[in-house]
Amino acid sequence: MSQEHQRAAALRLSRSLFVLLALATGLALAYLPAQPGVAVAETADTASPAPGLESSPSPDPAGLDPTPSPTLEPAASPSPDPALEPSPDPSTAPTADPSASPVAAFAVMQHAFARVATAAAPPTYLAPGAPLTDEPRYEVFRISFDLTNADALDRQFTPLLEFSSDGTTFARVPDETTGAEAAFHVAREWVAQPNGGTTIGPSLVIEAAGGVSGALERVRSSGLNPLPGQIVRPGSSLSVEFSVKATAGAAYNATYVFRLTDDGAALPGASAATLTMSARPALQLTPGQRSGVPGDASARGVTRYGLQASSTSVHTPAFDLVSDSCVACHRTHTAAGSLLTAQPTQYSLCASCHDGTNLPDIAAAYAGVPANDATARAYYQHDPTQVSGPGKTNDCAECHNPHNITDAAAAETVSGWTASGMLSGIGEVELEYQLCYRCHASAATLPSNSGQPPSRYALDKALEFDPGNASYHPIESPGTNQTAALANSLAASGTSPYKLWSWQTTSTIRCVNCHADARRADAALTPPGSSLAASASLAIHASPERGILIQPYQDRSLNGPIEPYAAADFALCYVCHSEAPFVDQTGQVRDGQNGTVADTNFRYHGVHLSNPDVMSDRGFPGTDIDTPGYGAGFAICAECHFRIHSSAFPADGRTPGSRLVNFAPNVTAPTGGVLSWQPVTGTSAGSCTLKCHGAPHNNVEY
Repeated sequence: MSQEHQRAAALRLSRSLFVLLALATGLALAYLPAQPGVAVAETADTASPAPGLESSPSPDPAGLDPTPSPTLEPAASPSPDPALEPSPDPSTAPTADPSASPVAAFAVMQHAFARVATAAAPPTYLAPGAPLTDEPRYEVFRISFDLTNADALDRQFTPLLEFSSDGTTFARVPDETTGAEAAFHVAREWVAQPNGGTTIGPSLVIEAAGGVSGALERVRSSGLNPLPGQIVRPGSSLSVEFSVKATAGAAYNATYVFRLTDDGAALPGASAATLTMSARPALQLTPGQRSGVPGDASARGVTRYGLQASSTSVHTPAFDLVSDSCVACHRTHTAAGSLLTAQPTQYSLCASCHDGTNLPDIAAAYAGVPANDATARAYYQHDPTQVSGPGKTNDCAECHNPHNITDAAAAETVSGWTASGMLSGIGEVELEYQLCYRCHASAATLPSNSGQPPSRYALDKALEFDPGNASYHPIESPGTNQTAALANSLAASGTSPYKLWSWQTTSTIRCVNCHADARRADAALTPPGSSLAASASLAIHASPERGILIQPYQDRSLNGPIEPYAAADFALCYVCHSEAPFVDQTGQVRDGQNGTVADTNFRYHGVHLSNPDVMSDRGFPGTDIDTPGYGAGFAICAECHFRIHSSAFPADGRTPGSRLVNFAPNVTAPTGGVLSWQPVTGTSAGSCTLKCHGAPHNNVEY
């Protein structure tokens, strides 16, 4: 017999015993002489219905006639003669037993916990009275209390759940809108939808006795505390159940006690319902953690595709009749445009020398890289055969002036990184990002965004990296986030499996620190591997990663309901940032305690990205980040940091935010609310008002 059936059988047995007790009490009252009329309390048939309850009459769960018996009238016969009444014998009168414990007329008979694993599976009930142990944070559990009314009258009470950390001082279990300060919240459970995915279930569930509509057997809270007032008939029983979850405020390894009260008044008969929290979970970092190297120009490193320039290079010839090298590229009488040798394109001319024999193989940069797909806005290369498109053509001379090339490394300044010697002599370019702006800003004709979803917009990079924005990656100027937590995340102490560089909050970075050949980064990350300086020659000719990215980044497709966390999905972020905050599932403030480092200002990063008790199978299973309401698995960075260049162009005209927070289109406003986010400050907690992965956040503090 299952635990659920055993629990139901025990409930039926207790109900039968108290039905007999109620009948005996009624018979005794009926045969007592000259009893005054018995007052009848307002029943469920006549009382105002509680919210969510039907107002139609309810059959008696015990099978009794719900119609109250008429009150007894005083006897019409003359009063008996006192002289005929026997005198009580003091010697035979019963005496009270002080050790006896009378059964309360309305009491809690037993309690039981249940584990709630998934929305698709039924809860697993523990044996009545058994404690709940090893309970993790954020996972919903149930606790039920069985009550019986052995009184001759209806009993009305308001179920209120309380908890205590010491078994003496109790407090109400609040709902989820009160923030994370309380150790527990009454929680909303998720239920499976017929068309796939899950949704938040009703806040109040009424289950009838024996399948009879209106006959209460169990009332369950899924987010309410207290519950609406309930009426329990004479001789009948009721199970009151709450769905609860522990928050970041519940201490690991601690034991808590729960009790059911009548709107705060303790009910008799209840044994201690104890719960013990699990131990703090170990931080499971992805193997291969690296600290990176300083992000300065102190060590350029070996380049794979760089130009090995020197004073004897053909690109810096000595202009005399003996050592003239101009003929390597130019023919005076037989050349085509620019007096170049007979090659069909500039690229083919350059590749004729840069073939891997004495100079790096430029063709290798393009080998095996997917072709660009302009329709899908999927770009993997600066295609050397492109003759039209955004900005200008991709002739080699658009980025390299062969007569001015040197081997000078790029250098960091507070206004951005200087152009390296490979970019020397290109127009007015002095800072490296200025070269990128020639094609990717308003100086060029950008592709139209008409018909494109927001995640594929072509945007003006000069506007995106403007230091006047609320937040931005520090291309032109150090960033606006100067907190110690960000400093720790960027420093060498903040490791990740993809960490290439360590930065300071006062650093500026290069476009090529994110957009460069991923194969170059992979070579540096593979043990024994070589370190890769931020000032290294980082060619942006092509990359196997969309966006010509130096590492993968998932920003258009959401995770499915069963997809596990994978560091590789966010490898681009981990090139600079520490992984630890994103796999810390505790929700605990990372403040240097418990072996942590203060490396994030948002303690719930790991709860959203890697904690299955919070994010697994929650919401609608669509995976398009551009569709409102989609998302049923672990969150991805791009849902909260939709456009990682800056906050200049938030989706759908939403208010730009600090800390690069600009929500993706799949994140919506909750019912009756306005999408908003406030960061933690020195004087106030942060808060979220949004709906994401099916869960509403209404000014929820963190």
